[in-house]
Amino acid sequence: MCSHVIEHLPHYRWYEFLRLCKKVLIQEGNLIIETLNPRSLYGLIEWYWKDPTHQHPVYPEYLQYLMEIIGFNNITITYLTPVPSNVALLTEQQDNQVYEENINRLNTFLHDTIEYYMVANK
Repeated sequence: MCSHVIEHLPHYRWYEFLRLCKKVLIQEGNLIIETLNPRSLYGLIEWYWKDPTHQHPVYPEYLQYLMEIIGFNNITITYLTPVPSNVALLTEQQDNQVYEENINRLNTFLHDTIEYYMVANK
């Protein structure tokens, strides 16, 4: 389990870090990497950029790509920690469905889940 580690490494070290993780895993062992979700503006503003030791946000698709080329299998992404309800926009019952859909889309864009973790199998 690597909780909030990879974002502290320079991006050019991610491949080697993951390769070494795979090397030391037992056969069929799982690597779990948890990091902030860069799609969450709230997560970036309230958590990521507050820590000056963070190097780069890690997009889940790129992390998945690296794991695939290194040879990990059965890679899954799970999104965690939704934005608190007092921060997300309200979507109370409206007469206008288009308005509500736009609010939902805006909420998703601005307030995606704060973190994600990935599990990969050797």
